[in-house]
Amino acid sequence: MKDISKTMDQHVSACKECADDCNNCATDCKDKPGMEACVKLCNACVEACNQCIKDSEADSENKMKSIQACIEACENCATECEKHDNPSCQKCAETCRACVEECKSAIA
Repeated sequence: MKDISKTMDQHVSACKECADDCNNCATDCKDKPGMEACVKLCNACVEACNQCIKDSEADSENKMKSIQACIEACENCATECEKHDNPSCQKCAETCRACVEECKSAIA
């Protein structure tokens, strides 16, 4: 039981870090031309991560659905952010990929 709890803690921690980095990226890119998709996907990822955190911490019946949604949002965000040389985009993409791995571990 302790290992499951540790995996959940790591997963929630990764989601929090991801939401922070996506929020920073969206803020950094919001007034830059051609970055509309980046901002949109970062904001969607923040929303998915926050919902995932909420459902995971509450051990909600929607937890697995939220984790799946988080994985999808993180993958979409990472794919977009990887296209840009901006340091905040690169950091965001890296954190999104790490979050995907932690989410997958949490449901494995």
